[in-house]
Amino acid sequence: MRHLMLITATTRVGPAFLRHAYPRSTSSAAHYVGIGKQSGKGTAAAPTVFPPYQAAVDLGHGMEGDDIRQAGTGPYVARTLKTKHDPSGGFGMAVRPKTFAQCAAWFLGADASVLNGSLYDHTATPSEIVTWITAEHAAGVSGDIIDRLVDAMFTKMSLSIDGNGDVMSSFSYEALTAAWQATAATPSQETGVSGSTPGGPYRASEATYTIDGAGSSTVAMVGIDLEWKLDDVRLSQVVRGQFLKLELSGKVKVKQLLDDAAKLEYRKVNYGTVSGTAPSKNFYQGGSLVVALDNGLATTNQRTLGITIPSIDWKAIPYTALNPDGATMFIEREGTIVKGAGAFITVGSKTADVAAY
Repeated sequence: MRHLMLITATTRVGPAFLRHAYPRSTSSAAHYVGIGKQSGKGTAAAPTVFPPYQAAVDLGHGMEGDDIRQAGTGPYVARTLKTKHDPSGGFGMAVRPKTFAQCAAWFLGADASVLNGSLYDHTATPSEIVTWITAEHAAGVSGDIIDRLVDAMFTKMSLSIDGNGDVMSSFSYEALTAAWQATAATPSQETGVSGSTPGGPYRASEATYTIDGAGSSTVAMVGIDLEWKLDDVRLSQVVRGQFLKLELSGKVKVKQLLDDAAKLEYRKVNYGTVSGTAPSKNFYQGGSLVVALDNGLATTNQRTLGITIPSIDWKAIPYTALNPDGATMFIEREGTIVKGAGAFITVGSKTADVAAY
């Protein structure tokens, strides 16, 4: 017994990183997700944007390999060969003015800033040029797990406006390589309460909508999903050498109360026009969507966000099934974003930041 006690006591001493072997909570204040914009490929950047993430954080090293069997080992595996190490991650957050504007600009690829009164209008649009970012995930203080994904790019972005809750978004990224960090950054999330300070999240009640060129006051939900499809360049290497954007695709969902205006939308999508009586040979190809958010404050505290999608092909617009229990009726349309005369999608933000993101 004394021998066992001696072993236990001995294991309690040692290097600092061994003396903190206690369970970690995922809600620790020391944990963070941080994003930094790189000056170019191959140059890691310390995080400057710290999303106030919610329960939708992901990180994986994406390692795969092959079991190699060779003559001389009989029926046994002789060695294993790593064939893939493709780290990726993502996070979800309530949409705050500056944090979302930066991430959306880095996702799309291009941003321009113009002075408007005492604030600056940022206009983000798609670009085929990769915006290189560094994504850092910290699960604890210095000496714990701090992964830094270098030469990463945002590959997916979503926006969701539902009911009267916070406007929500999520971002995903893929990276060429991962690097271990010994020292944690000092995170500083954008904070505030909508309607009192400019850093608060937008609320669904602060949104106005223009659908197919006409204003709508019956919108219950809007969802926008965007994704860059990439050429997955491996060249039989463990670490990839490049990302190549192939195309930007997007989907839109809109849920509206079924009123006199919405019933015309139903007829237009299914029968070609608001007075149509026979289905068109094509989907309805004249769709568009504009979402405008305003925090309701004045002058220097005002913050706005605008999503403009000029060309949508609406593909489905079912209504709520008939129900003798008296359920409220909605139409729920789905569409594909298509390239028209203007930008595929534009994200406009009013913030206090002078320089383009």
